[in-house]
Amino acid sequence: MGGDPAADVAEKRAALSFKAVVDLFLEEHVRAKRKSSTAVGYASLLATYAAPALGNRKAEAITRAEIAHLHDQLKDKPYQANRLLAVIGSLYTCGTTWPSSLSG
Repeated sequence: MGGDPAADVAEKRAALSFKAVVDLFLEEHVRAKRKSSTAVGYASLLATYAAPALGNRKAEAITRAEIAHLHDQLKDKPYQANRLLAVIGSLYTCGTTWPSSLSG
């Protein structure tokens, strides 16, 4: 079929973890384009809720359903839940514009 299965496997192994994408997002986007108080808030939300749940997984393998489940787990904290959802959305939006950010 013209594909290279070995290259596909190597690419998947080289893909960044969610935690690595979070670090890149905070450094490249948030600290450069947001107020310092906003950056601290984003970092806190991601470190407190998202990184423990998703941190070592490959960022490209995380599904919308998993993000929705994480959001649902915070139903007793609706403000944090909605802010976390917005921050993760921003993270993935930025991640798709960086060259090779989600795939190594």
